[in-house]
Order: sequence, then C-alpha cells, then structure tokens
Amino acid sequence: MSEIGQKPKILLVDDKPQNLYAMEKLLQSLEVEVVLTTSSSDVLALTLEHDFCLTIVDVQMPAQSAFNLLGNLLTWSRMQRSLVEYKPQRINLNDLVNSTVDLLAETAVSKNIQPSLPRTPNPKLKRQLEEG
Repeated sequence: MSEIGQKPKILLVDDKPQNLYAMEKLLQSLEVEVVLTTSSSDVLALTLEHDFCLTIVDVQMPAQSAFNLLGNLLTWSRMQRSLVEYKPQRINLNDLVNSTVDLLAETAVSKNIQPSLPRTPNPKLKRQLEEG
C-alpha cells in the first residue's frame, strides 16, 4: 500500500520496449506512477525499492523468465507475510553447480561458449564439498 499522498505504483515488466510504451500510454489516465523494466532480473531490486500495488508481467518473455519471475515474486510475497516456514538445510554445492552448468550448456554452446568446470578443486574446497 502506498503512503498517504503518494500515487500508487504499478510495475510493468516486458522484454519488448514497444509493449511497455503502449501499456504506459494506456495507464496514463490513471492517477498512478508507472515503473518500467525490460529485465526480469531487475524486478526483485525494484520491489525492494518501491511499494507496488500491481505488477503486470509479459508471460511470453524468453526462457520462461516470466514464470520464474512470478514464482519468485509469489515466494517473496509469502515470505514478507511470514507464510513461508524457514527450514535451512545443507546442500551439495558441487551437485548444484554441475546441474546448473548442465542446464545452461546447450544455450552456452549455441553462443559459442564452452562451459567447463575444474575437475580437481583445491583441497580445502574438496573437503567442504565432500562434507556438504
């Protein structure tokens, strides 16, 4: 909820600037402040900086980033209202890094990037990975 005397804020997220421009023009007649971004990765920072009453997201953004964004915003919102139970747990970073590299490998190769990981980590890191 916006503070007294301030206009409500609406966040528009779309990877196409022309769509943002059109939506902004549609909302011009309302007494609102419109914040625009073409990057789903900027949304969390914007939501921490501003108190939005509404977020409009293009769900056809590339690489399912819009769906990931919406999921992250929903989780963040639940955390803000203490609806998510905090349950810290140990994770194996080696497995996490390897699965992330595997997930992004096809995209990297299509961009002429050769993903690689050091197969022999330094002894301290190796110990931490084995313990984790």
